[in-house]
Amino acid sequence: MHHFGHLPIVLLLFGGLMAYRIWRMSHRNSGPRGLRIDQLWIMPAIISALAVLVLARSHPHGKQWLILLLAAGLGAALGWWRGGQVRISINPRTNQLMQHASPVVLYVILGLFVLRFGLRFLLTESGAGRAAVQVAGALIAFTCAMICVQRLEMYLRARRLLAGHAATPVPPIFPRRP
Repeated sequence: MHHFGHLPIVLLLFGGLMAYRIWRMSHRNSGPRGLRIDQLWIMPAIISALAVLVLARSHPHGKQWLILLLAAGLGAALGWWRGGQVRISINPRTNQLMQHASPVVLYVILGLFVLRFGLRFLLTESGAGRAAVQVAGALIAFTCAMICVQRLEMYLRARRLLAGHAATPVPPIFPRRP
């Protein structure tokens, strides 16, 4: 029997965050909603912190780093494409940035994390522990890169859109506190 340490805490934090996001998205209308580019960094920061916590426990080395980098590269490519699929516009009445996205990506992310933890548990219990950790780590790297690059693509596109709209100042990604 294996001791999974902080696994229940990480699962609860991530599960709670994702459940909240899915609930929030499903209870809003499916139309466009406001886009705050100064807050686009928050979800990638949370996901990255969780990914670092989870991957640090697996102690990758050698070829495992190559697998993680490959998975992150694929995730980044999908994230760039996914970010481009989000429609971003400026409301002509309010001059506010608007986005129109689907909650499907959150279901995919949630599914990848559940798959990762499920595979790790099943393969570890069956004796194929190292393979489980590698597959699970690759899924985490893929998901983290996908989210980060999706938000980066949206941020860059929204800044270009705002820069072309002379009446609206472009807020920085990390606003300064007074």
